[in-house]
Amino acid sequence: MTEEYQFLVQQKNISQYAGQWIAVVGKTIFSGKSLQEALNKAETKFPNKQPLVMKVPLRAHLSL
Repeated sequence: MTEEYQFLVQQKNISQYAGQWIAVVGKTIFSGKSLQEALNKAETKFPNKQPLVMKVPLRAHLSL
């Protein structure tokens, strides 16, 4: 498991990101309306890291 995956699993509530794309680097979550927007935010701050990306469902019941 990656650090990003472990961090995401520990999050109790990601409903604030419902319907958005997220890119997770370490313990930082970047969000955007599009995949590219979330990736751009992550890559700007962490240019040498590979983010974990996913689209958060509108009903944010996350089972990982």
